[in-house]
Amino acid sequence: MKYNTIIAFPILILLLVITGCKTMESRKNAENKPLIGTNWVLKTIEGKLIPETETKVNIVFNNVGQFNGSTGCNRFFGNFTFSKKSIKIDPTGATKKMCRNMDLEKIFFQTLNKDMNRYVINKDTLLLLSNKNELFRFIAEDMIEEESMQ
Repeated sequence: MKYNTIIAFPILILLLVITGCKTMESRKNAENKPLIGTNWVLKTIEGKLIPETETKVNIVFNNVGQFNGSTGCNRFFGNFTFSKKSIKIDPTGATKKMCRNMDLEKIFFQTLNKDMNRYVINKDTLLLLSNKNELFRFIAEDMIEEESMQ
């Protein structure tokens, strides 16, 4: 019986080490979310954290060069072009509802119209940049059924 324990213990340790290494490797190799088709939820504008609210500012890019999203008050849309690391967003259209607090929306649209020319995706984070200056930081989030149907 003692002999079986002496052999089983090193085998158990070896299995735990192999499993742990595979788990760490899969986390390290987690793939970046795609720019196209991902629901990107706004977290910061020019480094300033967006306050948590019930409604979220989001943007979704599609495979025919268009995007749409919501500021929490109004819906917006437009065209974009992109390559491996560059992106150009054309002027945006939006609905014109009046809402209680439109400060965030105003800042969002002002920043969206800046000279954006690059993007970086790191796992579930999208950065939209003007040269090296971060304009927006988005986090990938699952779409609720209603949003994905629009």
